[in-house]
Amino acid sequence: MGTEGTIQIGYDRETPILVMTRDAVSHDTIPGFYERFEDAYIGQLADFVENLRTGRPPSVTFEDGIAAQRVAIAATVSAREDRAVGL
Repeated sequence: MGTEGTIQIGYDRETPILVMTRDAVSHDTIPGFYERFEDAYIGQLADFVENLRTGRPPSVTFEDGIAAQRVAIAATVSAREDRAVGL
């Protein structure tokens, strides 16, 4: 996204998949990220609004986000180095 225009790579509403087997190659699409996780987004937004309305603390904490990031980093290292990675 810039001052002269925008470029989008890929599909917003669906995710392309290429299935390659010994006998054939086929192309299909599956629902995009937003459609696959629509219920989760709605639940998160409803929880957020309820927290604001009632003064309740967030259900998901900063610490939860840090823990999820640590898991993602460990999974990436594990995949790249083909080994188990502890947390």
